[in-house]
Amino acid sequence: MVSTSGVPLEWAVNSYVLNMGSLHYEEQPFDGPFHRNRGVRLAEITDGLSNTVGVGERTSRMTESGWCGIIPGQELVYVPTWFAADRAHPSKNWRPAMAATNIHINTGAPNARSSSPGGFTTSHMGYSGCHFLNMDGSVRIISDQIALGPYRSLATRNGGEIVPPEAFP
Repeated sequence: MVSTSGVPLEWAVNSYVLNMGSLHYEEQPFDGPFHRNRGVRLAEITDGLSNTVGVGERTSRMTESGWCGIIPGQELVYVPTWFAADRAHPSKNWRPAMAATNIHINTGAPNARSSSPGGFTTSHMGYSGCHFLNMDGSVRIISDQIALGPYRSLATRNGGEIVPPEAFP
């Protein structure tokens, strides 16, 4: 469904979101491949397309997600059942609307109980990691045992980090 001016009014929802880097939602300059109102050319991904995460899995229990745009009605993300839910301080679980599309890697490995509700997570039982699409189109599962440093390095597009193969448990 589109408006009379051609703007989509409905978006398909999924369990994948874009990687906005290793910084928080509005920190600048952002260091990932995606951010709102900003295009990144492939030439700006100097860490290498196969070494930069583009899209990752995120369980839909967080919010309806859509890597192609903000989902109508998804103004904020609130997850009272999330591992880190703190009923005495519920504002800890609110995130900007852009979290329905873009999320960051800065607080924990995939599926980390200490991770932000905006982190990459899976609902697949028995997995010990999450599925990721790299900027070169390759796909991999990143283990939830990866150290935070190498994991954050995969989130940046031009940090100059080298992630050795042994970083992937």
